[in-house]
Amino acid sequence: MARDRSNAHSRGIAAGAAPTIGGVNVDPAHGSESAGFRSTHFEGNSIKSTKARLFEAIGVTAVVLSLIFDAYQINESNRIAKGTTSCELSRNCMAMNRLYVNNPEMLGLRVELENKNFTPIDPLER
Repeated sequence: MARDRSNAHSRGIAAGAAPTIGGVNVDPAHGSESAGFRSTHFEGNSIKSTKARLFEAIGVTAVVLSLIFDAYQINESNRIAKGTTSCELSRNCMAMNRLYVNNPEMLGLRVELENKNFTPIDPLER
């Protein structure tokens, strides 16, 4: 018992007094289930959990908004890629048409490749 008192005294606790934190009894020997401890304990958690819930809600909202923004960016990127592809296909078709206009022999070769029964254009038909 003397040893307990000396340990209590060295920890700054008066002999016979129950240890407290912020005026709340935290000594398991005196029962931490006292009404005063429960109300203070839950009130403290209520305040903390309200703040935690608020920050959690803000965090979840931020994540959802960032996912929506990412989806929007991906959609825009896909639209730009489709437009670029369409533009490049048009340019390729125009280049092929220019090639056929400037070199009718190339058109003849293409038609021969596609249709084996094609007769080449003679110089008079050009």
